[in-house]
Formats: sequence, C-alpha cells, structure tokens
Amino acid sequence: MTGGVIKRRRMLVVICVILLVAAALLITVYQSAVSRADYNNGYKIGLEAYTYGLPLLVTNTTFETMTSINVSNGAFGPVNQFNNVRSLNNPDSTAVVAPSPTSLSSIAWLDLSKEPQVLHVPEVQDHFFVFSFIDPYTQLKGSYDIANVTRIQDGYTLTPLSQYGTNYQQNNLMNPNATPRTYQIPDGLAFYDMLGQQLALFPPPGADQPELARFAEVGIGPGMEPSHNSHLSKDTLRGLEDAVVAGPAQIRNDTMTLYLESFDQHNGYFLGGFGQYGTNYPLRAVISQVGLGAVTSEQTIYAMSWADPGKNPLNGSTSYVLHMASAPPVNQTWSITAYTLNGTMIPNSINRYEISDASQLAYNANGSVDLYLQSTSPSDPASVNNWLPTAKGQGFEVMWRLDAPETAGIPGILNGTGWQPPAITAVP
Repeated sequence: MTGGVIKRRRMLVVICVILLVAAALLITVYQSAVSRADYNNGYKIGLEAYTYGLPLLVTNTTFETMTSINVSNGAFGPVNQFNNVRSLNNPDSTAVVAPSPTSLSSIAWLDLSKEPQVLHVPEVQDHFFVFSFIDPYTQLKGSYDIANVTRIQDGYTLTPLSQYGTNYQQNNLMNPNATPRTYQIPDGLAFYDMLGQQLALFPPPGADQPELARFAEVGIGPGMEPSHNSHLSKDTLRGLEDAVVAGPAQIRNDTMTLYLESFDQHNGYFLGGFGQYGTNYPLRAVISQVGLGAVTSEQTIYAMSWADPGKNPLNGSTSYVLHMASAPPVNQTWSITAYTLNGTMIPNSINRYEISDASQLAYNANGSVDLYLQSTSPSDPASVNNWLPTAKGQGFEVMWRLDAPETAGIPGILNGTGWQPPAITAVP
C-alpha cells in the first residue's frame, strides 16, 4: 500500500518535471520567435529608412563640409553668401559627385531661420544659366567663356531682408579659415539619430506620412533617436544596425535595377531628368549618390552608363566607339564626360575631361561623328579631337548632359522614341 503511494508520487514528480521542461522549451521557442521577429522588423524597416533618409544625410554632410570655413574658397564658404567656382572642374574637384566639366558654379547654402534673404541676379546675356533651389531632401524647388561668366557671378548677391536697400557688405573676419573640414555620414544607430534630427529641422512633406508611420514602429522619425530609446528591444536595435551596414549595397542594387530597367529603351543608358521624386524614395537615394543636385528635364537631361550593349562593365583596358548619327536636339549645349566609379574626372595626359558641341570634332562625310573612349590616343591623327581618355585597367562610367533640350524633343528622348545617346560599343 505504502509502496504504491510512493510510486504514484514518483510518477507525479516525473510528470511535473516533464511538464516544467516542456513549458520552459515553449517559452524559449516563443522568446526566440519574438527575438527573430524584432530583428527582422528592425532590419526591414531600417533598410527602408536608410533609403528614405540617405539624401537628407548626404545633403547635411555636404552642407557641413562646404560651410566649415568662414571665407569663400571656390565652392566652399559661409552660409548666406555666394561661393563662386572660378575655374573649370578637373580630377581634383571633389566637392560633389560627377561635377560638370563645362560650367562654373555659384553655390549658396541658405539659413533662413533668422530672416529671409533677398536674391539679386543680374541680367545675363548670351550665356545659359540655371538657378536651382534644392531642399534638404534633394527635391528641386524650382562654354569656356570664363572671364565673362565670372563677371556674371560677381553680380549675384544675397542680402538679409532687414538690410535690403542699404549698402550691405559681408563682415570682414579677424581669423579667416579657408581649409574645409570633411564630414561623413555616421554609421550604426547614429545614422538614424541624425536622421531624426534632420527630420525635425526640415519637416517631411505630407505625402511621406505613411512611410514615417512605419519608421516610428522602430523609433525612427522627427526628433527620435533609437540609440536612446529604452522601449526598443536589443534585437530591434541589432536589426537597425545591420540595416545601416547593408544600406550602401541596397543603394547599389537599386542603381543597377533602375539602370537595367532603362537599358534597352535608351541604348544602354540610365536616362532621365531628375530633381522631382515624389514618393519614389529609391530613385531619390540613387540620384543623391550619382548626381546630387540634378535638375529637371526641362533644364537638363542626363544619360549615364556603366556597361556596353552586351552588359559588360566599362573598363579602360577596352577601347570603345560611339557613333552619333546626329547631334542631340538642344537649344544650348551637350557634353559627354567619363568619370571614375567614384564620380571624379579621370586624370589624363591631355587634360581632356569632356567632349561637347564646342569641341573641334572630325565629322564623317554624312555629318555623323564617331567618339572614341580609350586609354591611349587613336592611331589616326584625324581622330584625336574625338578622343575622350579613360584609365587603363580601371572601370568607369559615362554621363551625357543635354542642356536646355528642345521642348518638342523632350518626350521622345525620355520615352525612347526620339534622339538617344549612342551605344558604347567595344572595338574588336
């Protein structure tokens, strides 16, 4: 009798132990599932927020770098004044990615927190110029005649509204600093912390609210700093950190996706007028990397390529020919430039960084022209003027700029039925 009771008790103990172990396993599995879900949510939304916020942070670091000095030095200088580039860009020009080789820039970063600024533009004759008003989200708001262009630049002024109508002059500084400091986009959770600061400074447009609502789930948004948010799990934070690491590769993938979507329609180019993005956040992020400050198609149409018609990456060890049957339909200028894969001009022995309508080209009898992209000078002396140098053994990209395209020709260029840049064909 007593032995039977003891056995039953042992069985109960064993059963209870088994039940406790099973419960513990279920709790572990549940916790693991929650941990995995938190990580996946942080990573997925974090990657979306990286794409969304990258242009804002690119603009901010560019602003901080270019205004880190208190006297004008080319494209760099203080806020609320024009900083004029007085010479054509070259391989040392790194203020922005893919700088234009055929134009001079006047750059002013505006701080309107204290008061408005009054912009004065002199009458400009016989020169093409564009004033681009670009917000922190990179959304657009709106020849070699250097001597005359610099005089035009000298006519640009910015005056605080309270000083308008007076003989306002910029203050002379006791300790001028003309050496810029380079700022970088932060890594890790600091990326989202800075994004939160910038979103608070520059409130997003109403159309972005659905996206911002998703970001808020993981502590990202105006005034939010995930690194100081005690309500976020460590797995969510780990997902966000990994999303920042994966972000650059995501933007490169988006670049290639957009490029391949445009490839067949535009002779192997990623072509468009940019500057207006709406809620197309991947396109906005891509342009912030390959052409920050790009304008709309009414002003300039851009065409970029990284591959030949067979989708083989462009490389300076290969020679290429571009057969242009007719010139682009523009009211002003056109140009083609070769850049390194980092968006800087390619150093070369003849200091030639572009070919344009101002170049002394050798034309074929039927009016067409052949352009040569290669690392060494063409063997035919008649073709040297048509040569755009590349760097042997190095990958490169090509960019066309069609300034002030003819209004009637814009739709056809953009949809692929009109003039298209010539294919970049490898020479056998």
